[in-house]
Amino acid sequence: MIGGKLNMAKGMSLEEFRSALSSDATIENERLKTELEELRKSSSSKIKDLQSDLEQYKEWHKQLCNRCFVQTKGILCISCGMECEHAYTYDDLEAVTHYMRKNKLPRTPETYQKANDFLRQRRSKRS
Repeated sequence: MIGGKLNMAKGMSLEEFRSALSSDATIENERLKTELEELRKSSSSKIKDLQSDLEQYKEWHKQLCNRCFVQTKGILCISCGMECEHAYTYDDLEAVTHYMRKNKLPRTPETYQKANDFLRQRRSKRS
């Protein structure tokens, strides 16, 4: 084998050439199968690690959202922007905006508390 290619030397029969070529292909095939299996194992372990990390991050996110909601009494939920169970939906924002305009409420933390209470009552009526 010269430079990765099999040269058919003078005096080499076609049958000898075929067997040499097929043995090279068999060896390469086995090497590729082994490499493929190693890649499958490593990728599946990486995927499992990433999935466990994702679950951990989701749990931390949920804890952070709950802590924020409790410590700020939901006042930051109006402008937070994080995706959590306490976040306002578009419909919630429209309802709160309508409530604040209707009652001519200024944008203060106290007003946000009132708006949050309004939204909590609205959500409880829907449930």
